[in-house]
Amino acid sequence: MLDALDKKWIEETFATKKDLGAFATKKDLEAFATKKDLEAFASKKDFDVLKSDVATLAADMSHVRGRMDEMAGHAVHMETLASRMVESADKLGGRLDALEQENKIGAETLRRHTVQIEALATAAGTTLPG
Repeated sequence: MLDALDKKWIEETFATKKDLGAFATKKDLEAFATKKDLEAFASKKDFDVLKSDVATLAADMSHVRGRMDEMAGHAVHMETLASRMVESADKLGGRLDALEQENKIGAETLRRHTVQIEALATAAGTTLPG
């Protein structure tokens, strides 16, 4: 059995019928739609069609999510390939720089050798062809 403190706690914690009556009167509740109003708005068949459309939409959304996940996987793969291509381009650029430097050094060496050969030919009293 409940003692006086329990009853007091219940009365303070929960709403009474009097409290609910003050919250909304019968007239207030009549402002809401009735079953008859809802049937005039849409029939059971309309709601069944709506449920079917929602189910179709959910299936389509699932398909789209799957495709998006698949595309995300492809995007990761493309990023990996792009990263590899950038690395390869950097290596190739480094090799080209090395070849250009080697070419400059080779051209300088060739020019010095040409000068030396011409000086030797002049000293020997001969002429070079060409």
